Amino acid sequence: MIYNEEETNETLVKGIEAVADVVGVTLGPARNSVIIDRPDDLPPLIINDGVTIAKNISLTKEEMVGAKLLIEVCKRAQEKSGDGTTSASVLANALIKEGMKLIEQGYNPTLIRSEFTKLMQTLESEISFNASEITLDNIYAVALISANNDEEMALRISQIIRSIGMDGVITVEPSHTGKDEMEIVKGFETTSGYIHSVLEKVNGKEMRMENPLVLVSDQEVKDFEEILPVLEIAKENKRPLLLVLKSISPIALNQFVVNSMNGSIDASIARAEDISVWTGLKLGDLATFLDCHYFINALDEDIRHARLEHLGECESIVINASNTLFIGEPSDAKRVAKRCEQIVEDAHMAETEFHKKKNLARMGKLNGMAGIIKIHGESEQEIHNKKDRLDDSLNAVRSAIQTGYTWGSGLSLLKYYDIDNNPHVELDIRIGFRNALFAVFNTLYKNCVGEETTIENVMHNLSQEYAYDGIQDEWYLHAPEYRVIDPAGVVCSSLRSAVSVAGYVLTAKRLIMRERHELDRRI
Repeated sequence: MIYNEEETNETLVKGIEAVADVVGVTLGPARNSVIIDRPDDLPPLIINDGVTIAKNISLTKEEMVGAKLLIEVCKRAQEKSGDGTTSASVLANALIKEGMKLIEQGYNPTLIRSEFTKLMQTLESEISFNASEITLDNIYAVALISANNDEEMALRISQIIRSIGMDGVITVEPSHTGKDEMEIVKGFETTSGYIHSVLEKVNGKEMRMENPLVLVSDQEVKDFEEILPVLEIAKENKRPLLLVLKSISPIALNQFVVNSMNGSIDASIARAEDISVWTGLKLGDLATFLDCHYFINALDEDIRHARLEHLGECESIVINASNTLFIGEPSDAKRVAKRCEQIVEDAHMAETEFHKKKNLARMGKLNGMAGIIKIHGESEQEIHNKKDRLDDSLNAVRSAIQTGYTWGSGLSLLKYYDIDNNPHVELDIRIGFRNALFAVFNTLYKNCVGEETTIENVMHNLSQEYAYDGIQDEWYLHAPEYRVIDPAGVVCSSLRSAVSVAGYVLTAKRLIMRERHELDRRI
């Protein structure tokens, strides 16, 4: 069935508004949650995570198309910065509403999409330029906001970062002692996770391996037979195996997945991080930490000849779509120290500041510490909710460390948006864009106090350098307290994701709906 332009816009907007309305109630520090019914005898899920809420919404078949677009906004925001999904949903919905108003005034949808993108790029640059570098004193404030004002959780994160440093890594796992606790261990983290998204479906969003074996290679695996010998070694020793590889062919990956699903192997595959010469250097660092052999393809070293003594080991591994964490003391401290000395020498000899920083970052990883936060709950819902808040909080802190912090409560979107910038953009479009930005703070404000405010009131307070604390319902002088702050990277990621999807909706001219059996056949 084909819908015309008017029907397309109406149908998409209904689905988008439905998702934004449900997800939007969780925005801000009010700790609002959504209860999600589940099938059979499973207890309801109590949650305030934007992505999870959006994925569980069920509407009519036509309205679900619009809903799926907004779900994509949430997923993009989460993938890029790990947080900010609710803000992205609210902002995307507001941009679409303002865009529709502009279309009714006679503006071309393609022009609106283009101008929104220009305004977004200018605003993103301003937010990034004005971001402040995070300090240990600010960590608590960032963690508190993303943990929905759970002071105990924010304090635990702040304490653990003070112990392991800004470069340390943190993971979350269940507690077996009946209480929340934390532990400091040695650890090494790579900024690459599963080698392919299909492994996330097979192994889960996050996979944990205890007492694993690890093979490190820059080999491009083309045939499953190439990794079969090392898989057999792991099976003989009754230990899980992680393969760290440059790439694997679809045919070999398919056979690996089939064997994983039928229980023949207990293994996963991580992608080697970075590009060009840095891939080799970082794989060498990992092999040093694990005290294992690094199979180098350029030296014709074949992983088919791997033996048990060539493999690395550690206490445990946590792998997800974007990161891999190796937990435990390095097997050979002297080897690590020698490698660090070589890295320092390389940094001193570096010709550019970029290469120097890259090398020093490598040394920081080799000397890295890891924090483990162990959580306890009286029910599955409590544990799930606590873990989601912890993940959001940790992702926000990581983003703030990398990108700095900015005004919280969604106010940075208005603080750094100058309506007089981009004078070549039509004034109506600039006003519409500002109104959409205001929707983020207005939604948060309504969740906190039960009523909306006006953009004039907010802009007046911002002009006086006042920020907003939703818990206290108080406007306060932003500096020097910096009480409510957001990671600049999270704000910019939400902004980009929202503008991108809003642009697609505003320029949609037709909607094609297929029957269920047709969709099944295509899949």
